[in-house]
Amino acid sequence: MKPTDLAELIALAAIWGASFLFMRIAVPELGPLALTALRVGIASLCLLPLALWHGHRGALRTHWQAIAIVGLFNSALPFVFFGVAALAINAGLSSIFNATAPLWGALIAWLWLHDKLSPSRVLGLFIGFVGVVFLAWDKASFKPGDHGVSEGLAIGACLLATLCYGFAANYTKQRLTGVPPLAVAAGSQAAATAVLVLGVALKIRSYLRTPAPLKIPTTPAPTTQGGVALRLAREVLDGKSTLAAVADHALARNIDQPPVSGRQEYLENWVNRFC
Repeated sequence: MKPTDLAELIALAAIWGASFLFMRIAVPELGPLALTALRVGIASLCLLPLALWHGHRGALRTHWQAIAIVGLFNSALPFVFFGVAALAINAGLSSIFNATAPLWGALIAWLWLHDKLSPSRVLGLFIGFVGVVFLAWDKASFKPGDHGVSEGLAIGACLLATLCYGFAANYTKQRLTGVPPLAVAAGSQAAATAVLVLGVALKIRSYLRTPAPLKIPTTPAPTTQGGVALRLAREVLDGKSTLAAVADHALARNIDQPPVSGRQEYLENWVNRFC
């Protein structure tokens, strides 16, 4: 191996491994779906112009269906799965489980493409899967953590992600042999972006249609009806509640009490003229 090859290998390992660290930091803030859409969206914006500039428009048009399937199983799904896993387990453990991708690739190639497995490869697969079980054994707790994801579910998500990688590698070998790699990379990222943007849009639509819960802080609690009304108004202005929820809360708590004096009744009637 040349020194330049070794340097490129170390740089690739650092870049690929750092992605797990960045996921661990960003996923709690953005969520797995939005973060993945952002990642593949940036990648497609960088790769698509290059693919078109190199004259791969015809390859993209001819093989778009197969390229889209690769984008789904090689980018969209595994990235989301690893994002979910990052909510419960650390980046180092996620990157270790990522190394099971060749195991799944060899197993799928044997089952689907009928590739032969030598005794040494069978032994390697056995040792690899035993290592995965050993690593997951102490972490296989299904008690939800701070973000609602258990460590056991996170490990399962990692293994599903690498299973998708194994399928995508064999599908590419079966359906896209001879297609320019740049066309496959650019097209698959664009397809993954389209799927994930649609998913994010549907999630936003569902969120907008769901009434926001009424959240009234308990400390310090308001001691007067005016204080309660002010707190409710603040919840609405901050976008933490809706007017319908405030009305329901007022009726349930009987906040709109009858006036206790003529001055109060006069002020309420004057305000109601303009509301």
